[in-house]
Amino acid sequence: MLETLEDKEHPDHEDMVEWLGENLDPEKFDLRKTSAAVSRVR
Repeated sequence: MLETLEDKEHPDHEDMVEWLGENLDPEKFDLRKTSAAVSRVR
């Protein structure tokens, strides 16, 4: 997935950007915030 986001020539690049956003930084992933957001959806 990360390789697809980095490779603008990848056939699935645009779909990944649309799904995950252009500013995804996997180093800043916050499990606590993500878990809280998911629990609100349920």
